[in-house]
Amino acid sequence: MKNALDWMVGCEAFVYKPVMLLNASPRAVHAQAALREVITMMSARIVEEASITVPILGSHLTEDEIVAHSETSTSLQAALSALRTSCMSTS
Repeated sequence: MKNALDWMVGCEAFVYKPVMLLNASPRAVHAQAALREVITMMSARIVEEASITVPILGSHLTEDEIVAHSETSTSLQAALSALRTSCMSTS
């Protein structure tokens, strides 16, 4: 992730782009806050409605089980919808 951000900071391709932050662990609040600060300093636009924490860490769910889990699936779909709406409104 750091290398990808290092590549992006040197150009303007990332400026004002909508960004969705997904956190898979409620314990990672400090990492999420640090990433949020870096993304903000890079002038990206964080879509708050699309930035969610989904408690997957430790759940032992497979990819198919995550999709089938109604609460997780609903949260992810709502976040993706918010990101899509944000992207469409800036086009």
